[in-house]
Amino acid sequence: MRERKRSFSSGNAALVRHDPQILEVVGRLRAAAYSAGAIVQHNARALERAWAASQSGDATAIEDTRALADLEIAQSQSVVIELVLQASSHLFDALGASSTLVPKGLDRFWRNVRTLATHNPRIYKDRIAGDFAVNGTPAPAQWKIGVVGASQ
Repeated sequence: MRERKRSFSSGNAALVRHDPQILEVVGRLRAAAYSAGAIVQHNARALERAWAASQSGDATAIEDTRALADLEIAQSQSVVIELVLQASSHLFDALGASSTLVPKGLDRFWRNVRTLATHNPRIYKDRIAGDFAVNGTPAPAQWKIGVVGASQ
């Protein structure tokens, strides 16, 4: 973008890198990336606590920290997926038609996030967070593949 010599015919500056609307989009993308990174770091700390508890041999501490880590991850997946879906869509607003060229492969960012969101549906993550907020229900152990109600 910095090296781009052409601007949009409806743009606000002679160079894209000086266009305030483009700078706003890029600023939003940067803020989304920063926020997603901060949330992931927070989740990593929750997982570290769960791992440390797993080393203690205390079954109650293990289950409590696991449930809390799963809750934190469920809450954050909903927000991070939304942030990244929006950011990867807004990316094309700032870059213009050339960003859709196959050799650039920028569509893969949106597609990768959409695939992650499909494998970890936000509706279930939001329900887990809501059930905890309203009823105090601990997050279930979620990291298994199987049939609901089947013995595991």
